[in-house]
Amino acid sequence: MSHHTHSRSVRLALNAGWNIGGQAGLAVLTFWLIPYIVKTLGTEGYALYSLLGILSGYLMLFALGAGSATVKYVSEHMGGGRKDALATVLGASFWMHGLGVTLGAAAAFTFRHQLAAYFLNVGPESIDTAAWVVTCAAAGSVFWAMAQYGQSVLQGLQRYDLSNIFTLAQSGVFLGGVAILLRMGCQVHAIGKLFVAVYAALAFVVLRTVWRLSPVLPSWHPWRERRSKALHEFFTFSGGGFIGLLAWSVAFQWDKMFLGHMLPLKQLTYYVIPSAILQKFWLIPSTITSTAFPMLSELHGAGDRVALKRFYCKCSQLVLWLVVPGFVMLMVLAPQFLTLWLGEEFSRYGTWPLRLLSIGYFIYFLASMPGFASGGMGRIHYTVKANIALAVCCLILWRFLIPRLGIVGAAWGFLLAFAATNIPFLVIVNRDLFGMSVREYLKDVCLRPFLAGAGLLAVVWLARHWLYTWTSFLLVGGFCAAVYFGLSLLLLDQGSSDSLKEVWTILRRRLAVNRN
Repeated sequence: MSHHTHSRSVRLALNAGWNIGGQAGLAVLTFWLIPYIVKTLGTEGYALYSLLGILSGYLMLFALGAGSATVKYVSEHMGGGRKDALATVLGASFWMHGLGVTLGAAAAFTFRHQLAAYFLNVGPESIDTAAWVVTCAAAGSVFWAMAQYGQSVLQGLQRYDLSNIFTLAQSGVFLGGVAILLRMGCQVHAIGKLFVAVYAALAFVVLRTVWRLSPVLPSWHPWRERRSKALHEFFTFSGGGFIGLLAWSVAFQWDKMFLGHMLPLKQLTYYVIPSAILQKFWLIPSTITSTAFPMLSELHGAGDRVALKRFYCKCSQLVLWLVVPGFVMLMVLAPQFLTLWLGEEFSRYGTWPLRLLSIGYFIYFLASMPGFASGGMGRIHYTVKANIALAVCCLILWRFLIPRLGIVGAAWGFLLAFAATNIPFLVIVNRDLFGMSVREYLKDVCLRPFLAGAGLLAVVWLARHWLYTWTSFLLVGGFCAAVYFGLSLLLLDQGSSDSLKEVWTILRRRLAVNRN
């Protein structure tokens, strides 16, 4: 394996390590605080609380796909030393994030009572509280958009250490603040104010950091450069990205809208928390794919197709190595885990949604690397078409299944839609962009992680009946993690093993420097 390949592998591993380490800390904090928040607010109150993030996520669509375009072109123009083009991209992205989301937020605020009455299935006594949630979500989304602009620039600069620190601080401060407010006897109104304040502070700090690190400041009047090639490429990519992002939003966010409208609001909590658990797993592959995205753009720009395919396979396999153990554990131990964490009632309603959503998310994670690779290679139309097909399938299936099966129907719709669209998408991207057959993909990417996962499944299945306390759960979980880690080391190919040793050597040197 060449020195450059090793260098890219190490850079990927170190950048991903920053993200995964930070997100692991956030997951622990979330795991610790959610039972307290649910118990204090109640199921309907927790549903309203969760809608702060859900509604803000909807409003982020008004950035019109500028986020991924910013990561791509900041990385490309930095690598090429094109400072004028970089300033144009920074300015265009700033205005797209700021103006687009602000206009969407203003519309949401104007129609807050109508949204609360139509979007949420709440009683008349809760309409004002729901309208306040919409107001705070709208205000917070403006600052969130500015923070996301800064985060996209940091990722384009490949400063994943700072990006991760800001994400961890934002989520940790908000969660900790919620717990403190509830301890003081406050309710959803105070949490909404905290939501806005945290994102306002985050936006200020992130923007200040970005403009210090960037070699150029944004061009504040990018529209004066209408004929700029950089501006044309940015708008073209972001436009295609927006269509795909809108369709993606349907699949990952609109299920909550369907449930909130069709079912009692408290039912939403039994679905939102399993979905939130899986979104924590989502951070693992997104860490790899977002870290790999600018590197894929670099390799594509250099025209090195052999290195590009090798790097793509390595990243795809790394995603599997990281997510397989979590999904095996969740599928087998969902009832025990939910009972210990949130109680028997929650386990009764939440186990099958969690299992079905897990399978759907696993299929999505398989297709995540092909999605980012097609974008990094300038072939974003593959992802756009797949996301549109996915959105259509989700809407049809949810409309049919939710009235009949409730939250389990929403989970079934999610799973079936991803199976019907993302598996063909994976096959087509591998064939068209990398010349890879299904057999080659299964052999070079999937085989080793799946074999390790099968060994883990056998151990977990045998131990499942003993897990009735946190002590036994943690002991068995630690043992299973050791089994999977051991199997993974035995099954690693030589190139991956060499890269892992190189990463370990670098980390040891850094720790030694820090001690000295």
